[in-house]
This record gives sequence, structure tokens and C-alpha cells, in this order.
Amino acid sequence: MMWTSDRSVPRDLTGLSMNELGALTNRLFQELDRNFPNPETRTHYDRIVTELEAREAAADRKGLSSRF
Repeated sequence: MMWTSDRSVPRDLTGLSMNELGALTNRLFQELDRNFPNPETRTHYDRIVTELEAREAAADRKGLSSRF
């Protein structure tokens, strides 16, 4: 698995489970809530949110629930 330069988030999010994405989202949100978050944190957070939204849309099209 390829990771970003800070090894906090994999480059390819498609191989992660919904639970793994949820855990990363929570961790990154906590980082964003700090006084001086890492500048890349918002980018990583946005990428994960985009992946979660894409999965939810795909599940909705199939009539499935992607909630974890």
C-alpha cells in the first residue's frame, strides 16, 4: 500500500474498509481541531470525505446501505 509522505493516509483509499476510513476521518478531524494542524491534514480529510461520499452514492445507486 502506498502512503502519503507523512504516512498518515494511504494514497489509494479504495482498498480501505468503511471502518478504516471512519477511523482516519476521526483522527484527522481531531488534528484539524488543534490550534496549529499540519497543513496537509485538510487535504487528507477532504480526500477521505470524497471517497466516503462516492461509496455512499454508489451504494445508493445499487440500493444498498454503506453506513458503518
